[in-house]
Amino acid sequence: MRRLATGLLLLGSAACSTREGMDLVDPILMEHRERADVQESERAIEKITGEIQGKDEWTVQDCIDLACLHNDRLRARGETYYQAVLARDIITAGALPSVSARATYYRQESPSGLGNLNGESLRARDEAFLRMEVPLFAGFREWNARSGATEIIEAEAAALRHQKGLISVLVAEGFFSVLRFQRSLATIEASLATQRARRAEMEARHKAGIARKTELLLVESQLASTESSRARASNDLQVSRARLASLLGVTAGRPLKDEPYDQAPEPVEMLLARAEERRADLLELQRRVKAAEKSVDVEWGAWLPTLQATGNLWQHRDGSSEDVDWDVLLEAELNLFAGGETRARISDAKSRVRQAEFELRAQRVDVSLLVRQEYHAWHSLDETIKSLQKEVAATEENFKLLQEEYKQKIASNLEVQIAQDLLLQAQLALEAARLDRKAAWFRIRFATGSLP
Repeated sequence: MRRLATGLLLLGSAACSTREGMDLVDPILMEHRERADVQESERAIEKITGEIQGKDEWTVQDCIDLACLHNDRLRARGETYYQAVLARDIITAGALPSVSARATYYRQESPSGLGNLNGESLRARDEAFLRMEVPLFAGFREWNARSGATEIIEAEAAALRHQKGLISVLVAEGFFSVLRFQRSLATIEASLATQRARRAEMEARHKAGIARKTELLLVESQLASTESSRARASNDLQVSRARLASLLGVTAGRPLKDEPYDQAPEPVEMLLARAEERRADLLELQRRVKAAEKSVDVEWGAWLPTLQATGNLWQHRDGSSEDVDWDVLLEAELNLFAGGETRARISDAKSRVRQAEFELRAQRVDVSLLVRQEYHAWHSLDETIKSLQKEVAATEENFKLLQEEYKQKIASNLEVQIAQDLLLQAQLALEAARLDRKAAWFRIRFATGSLP
C-alpha cells in the first residue's frame, strides 16, 4: 500500500509538472503574468501585443516586450525548457508500475509421424494475460535522477531568462540605432538647408561679381558631399529598422519614443554584488553543478541491489498451466563485477561535476569583467558627451561669427566651409554619443542581471 501510494503521488506530480512545462514553454508567462489575465498563452500574447500595437509610439520597453513575445529564437529556447520538464516525467515514469496486456496465437505444423499426446497437439499454444511490473528498489537511482532532472529544469529556466536578457539588450541597441540614424538624418537635413541657402547666396554674389567662381564651386562640392551623407544615413536607417523588426518578430510599425536614461549607474561594487545575485547564467551553471552531483549519486546506486516484482493475470493459457489464473515473480539482482564499468561511470560523473564547477568559476570572472567594462564604458561616454557639448557650442558660435566676418570680407569662404563641416560633425557625434550612452545603460542592466 505504501508503494502504491508513493506511485500515485509520483504520477500526480508528473502530470502537474507536464502541465507546468506546457504553461511555461512560452516565455510570456515569465515576466508578464500580471498583464496576462487569460489562461492560454496564445491568447495572452494576442492581448498584450494588441495593447502595445494600440499605442501611438513605442518605447524601448515596448519593443523588449514584443521581442519576448514573438522572437523565434527565444521561443525555441522555451521548447528546450519544456523538454527538460518532460525528461523528468520520463524518469518519474520509470519508478512507477507499468501495466501491459498481451495475447499470443501460435500454431505450427506437426512433423509427419508425430502423434498426439493425450489427444492434444504439441504444436499449438494460445495465451492472453495482463502483466504488471513494479520496480521495488533500484539503489535510489530513480530518486537521485529525478532530483537531478529538477535541477536541470531550473537550469533551463535560468538559461531562458538569460536568453531573454541577451535579446533584450540587442533590442535596446537596435532601438537606439534607429533613433541615432533618425537624428543624424534630421541633423543632415538641417545642414543641407543652410548649405542650400549659402549656395543661393554665393550664386547671387558670383553673378554680381563679388565672389569668385572657385568659391561657388567649393560651396557646391560641400553641398554634394552632404547630400551623399544624407543618402547613406537614409539607407542606414532603413537597414536598422529592418534589423529591429527581425528582433521583435513583428513589423516595427510605430514611431519610436525616446526617453531619458541619463542617470548615472551605481558604484561598481554594488553592480558586481547585484550581478552575482541576479545573473541568470550564473544561476544556470550553479544548477548544472547540482545536477552533476546528483548524477554521481545515480551512478553510485549501481552498487546497490535492485528489486522488481512482476505479476501476471492469465485470461487464457494452453498446456499444463491452463488452470493457472495468476502468478508473481520477485527478482533481486546485485552488481558484483561489470569489468570496471561502474567505477568508470562514477569517475566520469565526478569529472563532470568538476567541469561544471570550473565553468561556473570562469563565468563569474567573465561577468565581473563585463560589469566593469560596461561601467567604465558608460562613464567614458558621459565624459565624451560633456566634451562634445562644449565642442558643438564652440563650433556653432564660430560658424555664426565667420558667416558675419565673411559678409564683412574679413573671413574667407574656405573658413566658413570648414566651420560648417566641423559643426555638422560635432552635432552628429553628440547625438550618437547621447544615444550610445542610453544603450550602455541597458547593457549595464543586462550585465547585472536586471534586464528584462
